[in-house]
Amino acid sequence: MEIFVYSDESGVFDVKHNKYYVYSEVIFLNKNNKDVKNKKYKIINATKKL
Repeated sequence: MEIFVYSDESGVFDVKHNKYYVYSEVIFLNKNNKDVKNKKYKIINATKKL
C-alpha cells in the first residue's frame, strides 16, 4: 500500500502578532486518487489565473 501525505502550515505561534495558526493535511491511500485530485487542482488553479 502506498500512502501519500501532504501538509501545510500558515502563521507562527506568536499570539502577540498573529491571532490564528492554520495547519492542514491531505492523505491519499493510493497513487490513482492522488493523481486525480492533482489534475483537478491544476485545472482549478489554471482557471483562477484567467
